[in-house]
Amino acid sequence: MSSEAVIRHSESPVRIVRRARVVPAEQPRQFRRLDVFVKISETCNIACTYCYYYEGGDDSHLNHPAYMSVETIANMAAFLERSIKVSGVEELVINFHGGEPMMMQKWRFDEMCQTLRDRLQPLVNVSFGMQTNAMLIDEEWIALIGRHDVSMGLSLDGPPEYHDEFRVDHKGRGTYERTLKGIRLLQSAFANGQIKQGFGLICVVDERRDAKRTLDHFVDVVGIKNVFFALPMHSHDDLDPARVPAFTKYLCDVFDAWVERNDREIRVRFIDHMLGLVMAGEKGLEIRESSKRNSTMFTIASNGELGCQDEERTLRPDLFAQGVAANGEVSLADFYALPVVDEYLKDKDTLAPACTKCTWQRVCDGGYELSGNAQRFSREAGFANASVYCQTIQALLTKMVKFAMSKGVPFSQIERSLVNVR
Repeated sequence: MSSEAVIRHSESPVRIVRRARVVPAEQPRQFRRLDVFVKISETCNIACTYCYYYEGGDDSHLNHPAYMSVETIANMAAFLERSIKVSGVEELVINFHGGEPMMMQKWRFDEMCQTLRDRLQPLVNVSFGMQTNAMLIDEEWIALIGRHDVSMGLSLDGPPEYHDEFRVDHKGRGTYERTLKGIRLLQSAFANGQIKQGFGLICVVDERRDAKRTLDHFVDVVGIKNVFFALPMHSHDDLDPARVPAFTKYLCDVFDAWVERNDREIRVRFIDHMLGLVMAGEKGLEIRESSKRNSTMFTIASNGELGCQDEERTLRPDLFAQGVAANGEVSLADFYALPVVDEYLKDKDTLAPACTKCTWQRVCDGGYELSGNAQRFSREAGFANASVYCQTIQALLTKMVKFAMSKGVPFSQIERSLVNVR
């Protein structure tokens, strides 16, 4: 979006969520943990060319308010309170997203966090997170982050020439230096105790780049050892299979660089998840499977409309246009009981036949541990496909099994991660 488009967006007519008829769920789904992604700002101060939200074909944001209103925040708090009670929730994670969430007015963000904490903390353990490009971080934001104990995810795609190719502002200028300035403010605040939560980086994988150099840059130059390498949100409908070998090499190079460094403080999410399951055996899988059964992710738009997992909005836009507003009259269980949403949840939880016969099925779980569910989707078959990154996953797991054995993990234990031994 151009800067003019951002202005038009903020002044455009707002689509009011129509009141869909929601029937209370007869047997409400039960969850111990809810992860809600709240789009508190549906406008952005930069214009990343790969952005799935603004560049992925879904234009719903054009009909949403630029910022979540005080009234919508109050309604959301009532909805979450009802959902917690109906579904037996014990833990609530509220993730502030956008657009760029720091474009919300600071006073409103402060009031929102306090409202949510006051309303919900007596019922469950509530924690806050935020995903940001870090460019708007200043001392006032530092104070708010510290006051409300917000964990931070920061978007950075590697050295300047990597980052600045796609992560540009509305004038086409690179944003690396401005992002790094915000990161340095956070690091200083953490060092002097102004904020307590740690923070990590999310890097969108560009398979043409040098993976080792990227990891080295994050650790040695930026000074952050917690990294999520996010594969592009491709499905079977839009990924050229000829690109997959390059993605495979990239992530295998990340793993090799991590092994070479031999630093336990370096946390790479896909390594933590996949290698952890390979090495943990049956017990680790039981914990993962229990966690998946007892938790769920969903989205609340800036106008209060409920949707499913945000990364799937360009695949199934109908899941984000059911006309159900987050308020005290409905619960998440009621939304999940809508026929189209119920069908989607069952589809997503059913692996393709090829996956159920695969050696790696228990650890891979249809690619979930590497890149979520979107990479299984096609318009023809829904989620009943193997991952578009299946080759990549198999190569990584082969490396991880060899690594685990080199560290003395008995193969009999590894086998229990791969084969359902009873």
